[in-house]
Amino acid sequence: MLLPWLRAGHFLGIILWAGGLLALSRLLASHAARATGPEATERLLAVEKAVYRRLASPGAGLVFLTGIAMLHQQPHLLKQPYMHAKFSLIAVLLVVDHLCMRGYKRVQRGVGAPIGRFRLLHGVALACVVGVVLLIQLRPWARL
Repeated sequence: MLLPWLRAGHFLGIILWAGGLLALSRLLASHAARATGPEATERLLAVEKAVYRRLASPGAGLVFLTGIAMLHQQPHLLKQPYMHAKFSLIAVLLVVDHLCMRGYKRVQRGVGAPIGRFRLLHGVALACVVGVVLLIQLRPWARL
């Protein structure tokens, strides 16, 4: 009876983490594209920080905690090739997460970052999330 709750928590974590990364990368791109005054910059920085700390980070933690618990409940999934592909996409999402945080810190220090980098991070995060959803729903290469 625990597995449905773990799946629900995992799904919620994916929504929070992916939504946070997508929102943060767009906010950082907007921030980098516009020359704003100190008041607007402070507001943008506060929103960017809140998105990362209140959405993306807790979502990532929830994804990993529930994911590990589900694998503990169903260890046979580790032998499925589609899960290996999913783990690869999640590794890429971890890199995107790290690069978004580095970008935020650069913007916070007043060091400019190229807008194209944030747009690329947005696209990569979106592609990874879509890939994970497709892998889990379609289960290509599944072994019975």
